[in-house]
Amino acid sequence: MLFVFLKNKSLAESFTEQQSILNLNEDLAVEIESLHTLTTNLASTLDETEQKKKEEAQEAKTLSYRLSLAAEEREQKKEFLTQTKNQEKIYQEELKELEAQQSEISSEIEKIEDELRRSFDVTLLPLERPGILLWPVPLATSGGQGRITQHFGERSNLYRGKPHNGLDIGAPIGTPVIAADDGIVIGVDNNDNSWRKYQYGKYVLIEHKTNLTTLYAHLSKQVVSKGDSVKRGDIIGYVGNTGYSTGPHLHFGVYWRDSIIMKSIPPAKGLVPVGVVIDAEKYL
Repeated sequence: MLFVFLKNKSLAESFTEQQSILNLNEDLAVEIESLHTLTTNLASTLDETEQKKKEEAQEAKTLSYRLSLAAEEREQKKEFLTQTKNQEKIYQEELKELEAQQSEISSEIEKIEDELRRSFDVTLLPLERPGILLWPVPLATSGGQGRITQHFGERSNLYRGKPHNGLDIGAPIGTPVIAADDGIVIGVDNNDNSWRKYQYGKYVLIEHKTNLTTLYAHLSKQVVSKGDSVKRGDIIGYVGNTGYSTGPHLHFGVYWRDSIIMKSIPPAKGLVPVGVVIDAEKYL
């Protein structure tokens, strides 16, 4: 500033030049702020565009899967009709046999769960509060497609009057199912035996650091593998009607992590997860 005063012939010229410099600095500050705002807006727009691309890609993937699933279902129906030769009597006999076999499987699971429950220590579980787990299929009330069709502990003829060991969420076949929390996939299996449907059908089992393990059953497709690390909200499969099921829905089970055992219970194929079950809604 002193240089400005000394180099000019008059005080008026010095003040005029000083004011010009101040005005220039102010203009530069405004331009810099505008540039910063533009950069921020551009970054935000790019983020939104990238997110939209991801969402569109996922929607396209889901649509493609639903189309392939429709073809798979036609093949399954064709196989079933071939097996029964369209004879109603054979069909009814097969249903009765499946019901009897499923009843035996359920009884075996109940016995094991009762034994495991004796060593259950409730203090090892996280405090019951909302938000510990995400809804694996968002409900229609929050913008999703799911609806609760049966709560934990409810009794029905389908389970021989026994308490239901999970939370059923009805949704269209092909609806994405997401991981309720961060964890490691410890089970991916299918209990169905050809067109004969048993227990959980296609399922995914995830172990969490909260001393909980979550089960996602009756899926039409699993998109993770055993040993995978998943994040809260990751898609792990799609709603289906596999296993012992009367309609498209997700059976969501929550277990005390340390109680889980994988049991072979013929005629169900693969392994059936068994453990101490907990009311999922206390953590959702």
